[in-house]
Amino acid sequence: MWSRDQTRQISRRALSLALSLALFACTGNSQPVTLASARQVVSKYCVTCHSPSGAAADFDWSDERSLMLHRRNIAAKVSRNSMPPSGLPQPDAEERRILLCWAASNDAACPR
Repeated sequence: MWSRDQTRQISRRALSLALSLALFACTGNSQPVTLASARQVVSKYCVTCHSPSGAAADFDWSDERSLMLHRRNIAAKVSRNSMPPSGLPQPDAEERRILLCWAASNDAACPR
């Protein structure tokens, strides 16, 4: 059994790997992915649950500030295909790339 600290360290490493892979996938694109583009994908697939009236209201991604603060978490979930949950509509490869590239391109400003 891993301790809480070991689990956090593994999670951080997995997130770093996910963002590194996202950045690699984005290197061929000349234009950075904008918040507006990412917001369209989030609105389409995430806000039904991740909003004040949704089932996962503890993460309100209808709010731009919250979306920016949680972009690394969003990228990690999307890169592992763990969100949206199975049985719900899924983003296609391009929509996933948009979210991953947006999170990676804004990573320098991510709160640690």
